[in-house]
Amino acid sequence: MSLVVKLRYILKLLSAASWVVILPVTYAYTWKNPTGLARAIKSWLGDGQNQPSLYILAVVIYLAPNLLSATLFLFPVIRRALERSNLKVVTFIMWWSQVVLINLKLIQPRLFVGRGMHEGAFSLFKYTMFWVLLLATKLVVSFYVEIKPLVQPTKDIMKEPIRTFKWHEFFPHANNNIGVVIALWAPIILVYFMDTQIWYAIFSTLIGGVYGACRRLGETSEDTREQEKIAARFAQIWNLIITSFREEDLIDDREKDLLLVPYCKDRDMDIIQWPPFLLASKIPIALDMAADSGGKDRDLKKRMKSDPYFTYAIKECYASFKNIIYELVIDSRERGYIQKIFDAVDEHIAEETLIKELNMSNLPTLSKKFIELLDLLIKRLRLLLTVKESAMDVPTNLDARRRISFFANSLFMSMPDAPKVRQMLPFSVLTPYYKEDVLFSSQALAEQNEDGVSILFYLQKIYPDEWKNFLERVHCESEDQLHETEHSEEQLRLWASYRGQTLTRTVRGMMYYRQALVLQASLDMARDDDLMEGFRAADLLSESDESPLLTQCKAIADMKFTYVVSCQQYGIQKRSGDPHAQDILRLMTT
Repeated sequence: MSLVVKLRYILKLLSAASWVVILPVTYAYTWKNPTGLARAIKSWLGDGQNQPSLYILAVVIYLAPNLLSATLFLFPVIRRALERSNLKVVTFIMWWSQVVLINLKLIQPRLFVGRGMHEGAFSLFKYTMFWVLLLATKLVVSFYVEIKPLVQPTKDIMKEPIRTFKWHEFFPHANNNIGVVIALWAPIILVYFMDTQIWYAIFSTLIGGVYGACRRLGETSEDTREQEKIAARFAQIWNLIITSFREEDLIDDREKDLLLVPYCKDRDMDIIQWPPFLLASKIPIALDMAADSGGKDRDLKKRMKSDPYFTYAIKECYASFKNIIYELVIDSRERGYIQKIFDAVDEHIAEETLIKELNMSNLPTLSKKFIELLDLLIKRLRLLLTVKESAMDVPTNLDARRRISFFANSLFMSMPDAPKVRQMLPFSVLTPYYKEDVLFSSQALAEQNEDGVSILFYLQKIYPDEWKNFLERVHCESEDQLHETEHSEEQLRLWASYRGQTLTRTVRGMMYYRQALVLQASLDMARDDDLMEGFRAADLLSESDESPLLTQCKAIADMKFTYVVSCQQYGIQKRSGDPHAQDILRLMTT
């Protein structure tokens, strides 16, 4: 807890203690003929009868924070304006009343993110009407069902004297049979105060059900175009994450191809394409099951119903196969024959008689021939036919799996809508740097310690899968080939520094903020056609092929985010030819 918060709570405690004294004293001042201490207090304050009551004034002052809370609740526009204000007086008032308002859930702590972000007036009105209607119904029903039927019996009991008791008399000196009245009313009062939860459950069920039915919650949206835009936005975010994994060598090229998501629905195939790792191993299993079915498709249907991705893989593979055949066959007469074959297959599929009417025993052989053709044509369909790993095994790197799990779990969190990048406040991040090592030199990587272990050897053993992915990315088969060219040797230094140098890792991590802002700006500004095409392809665009949209998004991100590395000795290092200056320059341009 910060010092400011502690100070506020201490002042609140002192204020509460002072009100404990002020309210009784001012209340005693309102008595006409006080005695004892009240008389002494009134003599101290004076005995003027025409003065306004000090007690009423004290009560008004005491209720001022609650009046402020009610005003802010009824007028959310005022509340947002006060929270966004930087005036000293307004800041002090909000700071002083923050404890009361937070307890009433009317404002949030003073944070840079989220200032002025509250529900609208109509939402507050609906919420208020919900509770007004609930409490009104509860009071009316409780009065006519619980309280009113007991009024007359209570009067009769109080009038009827009872002299003989079969058990112990708890109130021997009480009048009007008060013990019987208490026994009669105690359970009613208990139910009266506890049935509010029951009424809340009833109202939330009824009103929530009606509201959900009106909003068509749980129903599949018929707006296909809107669904495609949502899928395209998600694909861009997902693919950027997967691409960053490949740049960090957390995954290899094959895992990258399995994890990438197509940007939009394929118009030619008329199906939504899922990432290949979800469809992995589905087609080989389906081929084996179809070949061994013997004309019975019960097991295959059962598998398709239990696993939806099983169905998606079969549909996409079949649609891709049709498109490839149509592209290869040019002659109209041959196209006619092909069309008749596919029409017959589609008819069997619609009637669910495909396995019964056609011979599936040679289907695996046809698949092998088709795979050989795909080596020359299309990579995605080949992955669908050949990959046999489970979706749980992709990716294999633990850090990549952790990041994907964190991102997937965050999608289920309730988060407010982010403002557009153009409207957000610019912010800067500063990282101090004196003269620590920035990048490992080639000599430092190869130098061995007293145990005969070098830094590069240690990193290779700690990150064996990332080392293998790095060699694949730079198109080298061994460590010796990395020293043949200056570019590959520089990539080796960067790879080791990203895993062993704090500043290098920090700079790369902070620059991910800029990539996120570029992506968010593109989603804010992109037209539907640009959104479906994607502002970046799966294989990143080169600087010379940047679209105007991507260039504009990068310019906006540069205006909103600034990252500064305060190299205090950079000038001295540059003049003296220190390698640290060159390493800093290389890091800033990487």
